[in-house]
Amino acid sequence: MGSKIIIFYRLAQSSNPKLGITITKKWGKAYRRNRFKRVVREAYRHESLKLPPNIELNVHPRKHYEKLLPKEVQLDLRMLATICDRKCFGI
Repeated sequence: MGSKIIIFYRLAQSSNPKLGITITKKWGKAYRRNRFKRVVREAYRHESLKLPPNIELNVHPRKHYEKLLPKEVQLDLRMLATICDRKCFGI
């Protein structure tokens, strides 16, 4: 979605949105990987109620992920929610 993250999603049978974060050792030291996960989780907490209830997400980093801010992830999640609404409900 954004320039610093990739979001894979699918609509499943679950009743709550689910989040997965995938970042391997090739992306740098542990403190950088952990910061990425903290930022994504924080943004997800703010936006989870706006997402469809049956969505499952998996977030991966892209280049320059070290400078990622929660606001950027929130914006990407909002765009994803809009896309899902259009796909699911034909809006």
